[in-house]
Amino acid sequence: MKKAMGMVLLLVFVISGIPLISQAEKAVSTPPKEKAIKEQKTEKAPVEKAKEIKATLTLVPRAGGGSNINLINMTPVRGIQFTVKGVKLTEVRTTPRTKGFFSKFNEQNGIVIIASFSPDEIAPGEGIIAEIIYTKVKGAEASLSDIKMVGKNREEL
Repeated sequence: MKKAMGMVLLLVFVISGIPLISQAEKAVSTPPKEKAIKEQKTEKAPVEKAKEIKATLTLVPRAGGGSNINLINMTPVRGIQFTVKGVKLTEVRTTPRTKGFFSKFNEQNGIVIIASFSPDEIAPGEGIIAEIIYTKVKGAEASLSDIKMVGKNREEL
């Protein structure tokens, strides 16, 4: 008789749409398959490797005025563009590392371009690639910004 009564109650619950298990009980008793799916969804994405630094450009003040532009590069470089801020450029000179390279600067905005239009390149290593002559702007320090470099195969470094 108890079995029959249990079956009747079960049938009444199913027909009437009354849930047999509360939401709290469902959360506690999540089937293993659903747990695996939830764990997959919360898995952390792989961390991207930091971009390898292939070249570094620095401004080195010279005794007697002006500055040298020093390049440390792990790969050949064919072109460089940067902006010198805090000064008014008057001249840019190449060095033995950039012999045969085209060099140009803009007095108004301080943009400097040093590039090779031939097969020449700046070999990997460290050294001065340019000498810049300028007049100081009152209350400002010379600094580099907006540095862009192009490698041997015209890829951005």
